[in-house]
Amino acid sequence: MESDDWYCGSDWDDEAQELFRRKLSRSKNQRDFYLRTKAAAISESHPVAAIELLDEYIATDESHVSGGNYSKSMIHLSQGDIDAAFASLGKAVGDTGMNLGAVGVMEFAFLSGLHKRSQNYEKALERLETLDQDAQKQVGRPFARSFAGHAGCAFILYDKGQRDEAIAPAKAALELAVSKEGPISTHPELGQIPKLPDELLNRLIVIAGLWDEGELGTEPKV
Repeated sequence: MESDDWYCGSDWDDEAQELFRRKLSRSKNQRDFYLRTKAAAISESHPVAAIELLDEYIATDESHVSGGNYSKSMIHLSQGDIDAAFASLGKAVGDTGMNLGAVGVMEFAFLSGLHKRSQNYEKALERLETLDQDAQKQVGRPFARSFAGHAGCAFILYDKGQRDEAIAPAKAALELAVSKEGPISTHPELGQIPKLPDELLNRLIVIAGLWDEGELGTEPKV
């Protein structure tokens, strides 16, 4: 193996595991870095092992609870284990919902709305409102939400029956989704939204009140 493959490579056979553990045992100062890096490297091919490595990573320092659990939630999502994903995400954002900052707030809202976790709706909306209030005090305007923040808000409001209120955030999410530029003006290629799955795109179009049955066919139930 190359010098850094033992912690950067995606191999996780017996030889790779033995080498990783041997090298890790000799590490004095970067054990947490190696654990998290290896977990990311093997997360697609060996998700269970990756989660175990992340548990080790979290155990090395309390400051790793949020980041480590967020990574675990993404792995659970990729495996379709939605309950486990929300359990890890809850630990990541903490009781206040702010342990991952604005990104965590918006991801929580998006995933809660996307998967219709109604028990999370009020918390998600309250946390989005907190972001807006803080931004209003600091810069004189509501928080500049990401696609996830707008889409999550739209999904939640629509599912709560507040359909008129859901239109604006749905339109804002669609605008970001079709934009050719990311949020950083000096680097427009960064942060662009990848092509949305048809189901997700159609859901936003319906919520935004933009579905045209003459062009798009029968309106789907969302």
